Amino acid sequence: IGMIFQHFNLFSSQTVAGNIAYPLAIAGWPPARVRERVEELLALEKEVSVVLARDAGGAVAVFPVAENSHARGILDVSIAPARVPAALAAEAVALASRLAQALDYAGVLAVEMFVVGGKLLFNEIAPRPHNSGHYTYGACATSQFEQHVRAVCGVPLGDPRALTGAVMV
Repeated sequence: IGMIFQHFNLFSSQTVAGNIAYPLAIAGWPPARVRERVEELLALEKEVSVVLARDAGGAVAVFPVAENSHARGILDVSIAPARVPAALAAEAVALASRLAQALDYAGVLAVEMFVVGGKLLFNEIAPRPHNSGHYTYGACATSQFEQHVRAVCGVPLGDPRALTGAVMV
């Protein structure tokens, strides 16, 4: 994956979190503790996630960017749409979309990013419906679960637009 990120210039200056987390993970630290340590070392403003669906033909449908907060290393609250500047949300969507394209991915993909100094740093990539996208069930025209089935079964992707704002606890 690291080579894919470099090849498609998905990291640029966004390797800080990975440079901290990778050695800790190799040393056998549990994922929740790695996350806590990264958060201690970086001046995190917040975390956002982009949940999107991509079909085999390359069509992409992106759900509203969510803002996440954690307690004890576990997702506690997601707010959609995220309370970030529109330009930052658009950048997050562009990065996640480029990643899905680079991987030639089909299905639902969630990409979590830290906001540090007004810039995005990759945190986690989840190649599946994700807990930070659970708000889509009931708050969006098509849920991430239906979207995943559509993407992998060759059915046209549904409308990902929000029908309402959402807070998921």
